Amino acid sequence: SGKGIDFSATSGTGTSELFDDYEYGSFTPSIASSGGSDTVAYSNNARNGFYIKQGRLVTIFIDLSTSSWSGGSGGQIIQNLPFTKNELSGVNYYYEGVAEWNVTNNMRNSKPTYAGYISNGGTQINMYVGDAEATSTAPINVAGRVAITLSYTTSS
Repeated sequence: SGKGIDFSATSGTGTSELFDDYEYGSFTPSIASSGGSDTVAYSNNARNGFYIKQGRLVTIFIDLSTSSWSGGSGGQIIQNLPFTKNELSGVNYYYEGVAEWNVTNNMRNSKPTYAGYISNGGTQINMYVGDAEATSTAPINVAGRVAITLSYTTSS
């Protein structure tokens, strides 16, 4: 408490002028379907997640590669994010975290856009594909690789 970088000399309208929260770490993301009952095998040791947390802003980096996937239903999701997403100052940023990602093989589903969002209070990315914008859930029960970089906010 009371330690960090003090920006009060350039005082603004914020609630705090002290930058006292920075963290870097790793987590283990997983790919799944919203309907559950999945059996997923990961390939090439590619099941990696890293994050940088600066204050309330979290930036994540994910690399997942599957060799097989079966038994799922519903839409594609990425689970086990390191922090719970939270809205900013009472304004509903429901679609915060939308990004376009690099996807290969069958996960791409022949669509040029692959995007997703994190719901408020969520710790998973709901993934979509479409021609110009996200229009349908991303395919499930397919092998492939996805690389994601995205930022979102958390409450602490």
